[in-house]
Amino acid sequence: MVFKFRALSGDVDSFARDYEISEENTLFDLHQLIQSDLNFDSSQMASFFSVDHEWNKLREYTLFEIGEEADDMEDAPVPMDVVTLKEVVKEKNQRLLYTFDIYNDRSLFLEVLEHKKLDPSVKYPIITYSVGEPPFQIENASEEDSIYDDVMEDFNDFESYEDYNEHSDDDF
Repeated sequence: MVFKFRALSGDVDSFARDYEISEENTLFDLHQLIQSDLNFDSSQMASFFSVDHEWNKLREYTLFEIGEEADDMEDAPVPMDVVTLKEVVKEKNQRLLYTFDIYNDRSLFLEVLEHKKLDPSVKYPIITYSVGEPPFQIENASEEDSIYDDVMEDFNDFESYEDYNEHSDDDF
């Protein structure tokens, strides 16, 4: 069987993608498909989250074992390369978050549109619908919010060394 996911962005209203991927593929395979399609830097952290129908996070699936132990091992993060899609997708319209900018908590919203028979003439995974430019992978602070600029502005208020020497005593 094949899952058809629709991916939307909270940052870019005109962005949408449909991905078809076998239920036997792992979350890591879906991660690689998204990374490749959106031309994201694969060295950056990313996670999937299973969510409820209001997008509240339930369980995290990470790129690698992070060694965290939860009070209840059922809540511990799981590496995405050991979890197949059929283990995660349990119902029609199942939702997932794909967090691609961990530090700014920016994600793609994925929802299963359909579950259909595998077409033997198609090489999965595939992109079946693509519209709009993807969001930037890492959101950088704007120049006006730069801590460096704030510090340098304060630094520029100091008198120069030469000005300071003109006003100092010649006792040295």
